[in-house]
Amino acid sequence: MAFSFSGCGERNGNPVSGEKDNSPKAKPDVVLVTVGKESLTLDSVEKMAQLRVKLETLRTPRARKERLERLRQKAKSEAVPFFVQSRIYSTYLAESGATIPSSAREDYKAEMARTFKTKDFDSLSGKLTEGENALLAKNIDGILAIKEAKKRIIAQTDIIVSEKEKDDFIAKVVRMNALSAATNAAVYARATNVWSRISSREITFEEAAADYSEAEVPEEGGEWGRFSFENLRGEDELIEAIRKSSPGDVTPPVECDNGLAIIKVLEVPTGASGTYRLARVFFKLPLSWEVPTREDAENVLRKRAENAAIERKFNELAAKAGIVDNTKNDKKGSKKRRKPKQ
Repeated sequence: MAFSFSGCGERNGNPVSGEKDNSPKAKPDVVLVTVGKESLTLDSVEKMAQLRVKLETLRTPRARKERLERLRQKAKSEAVPFFVQSRIYSTYLAESGATIPSSAREDYKAEMARTFKTKDFDSLSGKLTEGENALLAKNIDGILAIKEAKKRIIAQTDIIVSEKEKDDFIAKVVRMNALSAATNAAVYARATNVWSRISSREITFEEAAADYSEAEVPEEGGEWGRFSFENLRGEDELIEAIRKSSPGDVTPPVECDNGLAIIKVLEVPTGASGTYRLARVFFKLPLSWEVPTREDAENVLRKRAENAAIERKFNELAAKAGIVDNTKNDKKGSKKRRKPKQ
C-alpha cells in the first residue's frame, strides 16, 4: 500500500503548528428572540425576507426594485412579532389538545395559488427551493396556528353587549361624523392648493408626490399601479376623470380609497384587455360612517370584545412562555452613556 506525504510547507487541510490560521471562519448566528426552547436567529430572518421578495417577484415579475426592498425591510420588521405569536399560539393549541384542521391548510394553499395565478399550490412550490418550501410551510403553519388559537379563545369567551353600550356607540358615531365633516373641508382645500401649484407649473407632479402624498407605501414618482375599470368598480368619479385623460394629464382631486387623489395618467390601454398605468398624490380623509343600526353596533362592539379577550389571553400566555427578547437588549446596549470628560 502506497502513502503520500505532504512536503515541507505544503498545506494538507490543517494549519501547521505555530502558524496563524487565516482560513475564513463562519460568523456565529445571532439569536434575536427565544420563546421556550425555540429561537429565531438573524440568519432565519434574512431567509424569510429573501423568500418574501422571491414570492413577490413570482407574483409580479416586473416589480420595481424599490418596492422589493421595502418588502424585504417589512419582512424583517415583522419577523420577531410573528415568531413570538406563532410559537405562543402553537404551544397553546398543543397544550389544549387542539390541532390545525387539514382543510384549513389546503384552503390556505388554494388561496395562495389563486393569488399567484398558478394552476395549484404545487405549481407555485415547484418554483421554490427545498429550503424555501420548508420555510414557507413553517410560516403557513404559524399563520394558521394564530388563526385557530384566536378562534378557540373567542369560542371560550362569554361576550354580552348591553343596550346601553349600543346607545353610547351610536351616539359616538354621530359626534365623530360631525368632526370628520369639518376636517374633510380642510383636506379638500389642501389638495386643491397642491393641484393648482402643479397646474401652474410651480411644482412638478413628482415633487408633489414626494412632498405631499400621504400614501402608506409611497412609490417613486407617485407610482400607483395598473388598473382596469373593473378594478375600480364603484369609483365612478375616479373612473370618469381617468376616462377623460390622456397620457401626461393630471386630474383635479378626486375621491378614492378613503381619501383624495390627484391622478396622473402614465399609460392608457393599448388593447381590449389593456390597463391604465397611474400615479397619484394621495391625501387621507378622516373616516366617516353611516349611523349604524343597533345590529351593526352590536357586531362592532362584539368584535372589540373578542379582540380584547384575545389580547388578555395572549398576555397571559406570553407571561408564562419564558420570552427572551435580545433585540431590546441590543437597543439598550447601543445607547450607552458617554463618560464625562475628566
